Amino acid sequence: MTHLCLILSGRVEITDEAVRVLDAAADIHGFEVATESFDWSCDRYLETGAMMPDNALETLGEFDSIFLGCIGDADKVEDHISLAMLLTIRKGFDQYVNLRPIKLYPGVSSPIATASPETVDILVIRENTESLYAGLDRLVALGCRTGVADNIQGRINAVGKGDAVVVEGKHPSFVDNR
Repeated sequence: MTHLCLILSGRVEITDEAVRVLDAAADIHGFEVATESFDWSCDRYLETGAMMPDNALETLGEFDSIFLGCIGDADKVEDHISLAMLLTIRKGFDQYVNLRPIKLYPGVSSPIATASPETVDILVIRENTESLYAGLDRLVALGCRTGVADNIQGRINAVGKGDAVVVEGKHPSFVDNR
């Protein structure tokens, strides 16, 4: 069976190498991959004013998989523009989890001197469409000692015992005001 995979890459020098890995995996494990590429990128945004066409989700739905490369380029387009494309795809297909395996293989060096294949085998599970990453506000158990309100857009409110504390800053942090 052949799997139809769409390659979306703003930076082909990165994605080309990743596709070589995909092709090698297909050869080793006995499946076929047919690829097609679209130029949905920062360059397209600069030319047309849109990272992808209006019917993007419908078009993407015709593929078995999407190989999403590095679409952002802060030297060309502000991050929130490429992030909007990424979130549109993730939310449109309800891709609620981003699995990121981290594994060290024998013979591959690591910047951490004590790391070895026996000590590095991690699966990071990152949410994709909710909460802080997607820029959504949330209110949880307000008025309770453990209640939390957060806002990733530059202002973080931590709530405990019903009293809010506002912390200004770029990164989310929570204040324990017990």
